[in-house]
Amino acid sequence: MLFEPMAYRQYLKTYLLENSDFMRDNCLYCGRTGYSHRVMCGKKVEWVECMDCNRWMVIDCIPDEDKLGTTADYEKSDFKCILCQEKH
Repeated sequence: MLFEPMAYRQYLKTYLLENSDFMRDNCLYCGRTGYSHRVMCGKKVEWVECMDCNRWMVIDCIPDEDKLGTTADYEKSDFKCILCQEKH
């Protein structure tokens, strides 16, 4: 049997898509999952969603130069993550 690179690539693509995690619910900066880390060290963890790509980030993980302030400030704004900021 001959090795067929294109068939193997298709197999790998399918395998990776079927067995990978949905990364949108992981913090873009630290990788924490939204569901398992709502409380950390006794402190409620605040999350914010990017308005372009719908990825979630822990507010404490956002670099200081990109922080808006409180959770209410993020809710009032059209917050964009670092990946979407670089696209524009």
